[in-house]
Amino acid sequence: MKKIITLLLAIFATVAFVSCEKATTSEDTDPQKEEEKKPEDYDRIIIVTPLWWSNMAAIMQSYLFQSGSKMEGKTIGLIVSSYSSSISEVVKDAKRLVPKGNFYEESLWINNSNHSKRADLVKEWLASNQKTQ
Repeated sequence: MKKIITLLLAIFATVAFVSCEKATTSEDTDPQKEEEKKPEDYDRIIIVTPLWWSNMAAIMQSYLFQSGSKMEGKTIGLIVSSYSSSISEVVKDAKRLVPKGNFYEESLWINNSNHSKRADLVKEWLASNQKTQ
């Protein structure tokens, strides 16, 4: 089973990892083995970040600047939130910071007009990208 990790930009300006799907082995279920999750341990990485002043949030840019090389060859998806501005610059930022990542063709844009349907949009986006992988 493939492993998926989601990079989230949390409210308090920290980068958090959330496992969406995890391989089930005795090693994974051992509570003594709780370690820092690392992007190189995952096959697919979903980056979730807001758009700030037409660019990727600075803290996520900093994280990707430091860790982008560890994502080489990984399948990467982007979920970006903004009120109404286009996310094209965030996509460019991500591809610049992780130049050897295999990005999904389409990123998910959560904005003012579709915000109320965000949970369904994320599920549909994840499902459509799993079919193409």
